[in-house]
Amino acid sequence: PLGSLGVGVSGTVTLTVQVDAPLADGTPLSDVVSLTATGATTATATTNVTVSNALLTLGSASAPSPVAAGATLTITLNYANTGTGAGGMATIVDMLPANTTFVSASNGGSYDSTSNRVSFNLGSLAMGASGSVSYVVQAATPLANGTVLSDMATFSATNNASVTASSSATVTSAPSLTLT
Repeated sequence: PLGSLGVGVSGTVTLTVQVDAPLADGTPLSDVVSLTATGATTATATTNVTVSNALLTLGSASAPSPVAAGATLTITLNYANTGTGAGGMATIVDMLPANTTFVSASNGGSYDSTSNRVSFNLGSLAMGASGSVSYVVQAATPLANGTVLSDMATFSATNNASVTASSSATVTSAPSLTLT
């Protein structure tokens, strides 16, 4: 209750709320308020806002495929923010394919040998921003012909739902035979 209000008196009441995260980009939020007084008509007001949030997308591609046992394989991760807001502290983390060893990474990617993952810290990702990062691994040798090498990447940003992507390359390792 606000108490008694004299004729012609006005004021402001502010209500601050915290919205659950993550909340999808474009989600409408509404607030309806009513003011009632004894012997007076009830007044109502409605406020509508739309959530402005990052909407993350991620794709993964492995090349070449097929890849020879013992050869290098490049994994490229294409990312974008197609939402209406920025994504803070954006990061891509990719688990290296089994049966490979890390060689190098682009764009400041760092390799953690304990977890066998490559991480790319992208910082704040503006609305409409996109790009790609990549890293190179070497396929083990020997490997059976037809062995599938697959990565699993996760793209995340503060207060946004994470997205994942993966790609695969098939190993070719047929023996070289010569007839004499």
